[in-house]
Amino acid sequence: MFLQKRLPKLTDFTSERVLRLVAILVGAFSAVVYLWVALSRISYPFDLEWIEGGMTEIVHRILSGQNIYTAPGVNFTPFLYPPLYFYLSALAAKFTGFSFFPLRLVSFAASCVSGAAIFAIVRREAQDEFPAFIAASLFFGMFHVTGAWLDLARVDSLFLAFLLLAFYFARATRPSSAAFAGIFAALAFLTKQTALIACLPLASI
Repeated sequence: MFLQKRLPKLTDFTSERVLRLVAILVGAFSAVVYLWVALSRISYPFDLEWIEGGMTEIVHRILSGQNIYTAPGVNFTPFLYPPLYFYLSALAAKFTGFSFFPLRLVSFAASCVSGAAIFAIVRREAQDEFPAFIAASLFFGMFHVTGAWLDLARVDSLFLAFLLLAFYFARATRPSSAAFAGIFAALAFLTKQTALIACLPLASI
């Protein structure tokens, strides 16, 4: 009688453990696949998306000492993005040489920061590492579905990383956290102007 009463709970417990293990394995697989795809094409010498050529041209102008915000012309028309991503990519190019690689390296590193920020945000809010891991692995697992842009030579990954860091510090309780939230929000804006809208909820936190 006692075993009959306890058996369903034991089964539920076992099923939960199995489901958790499956979720962890699938999540880890998603993250590994993203890392493999990103690292396998980070040094690809041609455009992976139409915008990459224009992005590399802006970095080349920085390395050549030219202005990146000029009147549009036949030879060069600037993108309407703030300068932070381009200058960080130019700094990376000082060490790696000029190619698509330094721009993609900045984006890839930023995507890893985004995954870590998502993990940290969810772990703090849920007080549990399991949903934090699932949230971070879901971020990487949606790489293809959302357009496969996380590792490309474009401003979006860096913008997202700064934005997530701003939200992370906005929810922290340390006295200095508000200052860090403001700094990262400003860096997000200096990467992409839409941060001005995305950061509006920070005012209510």
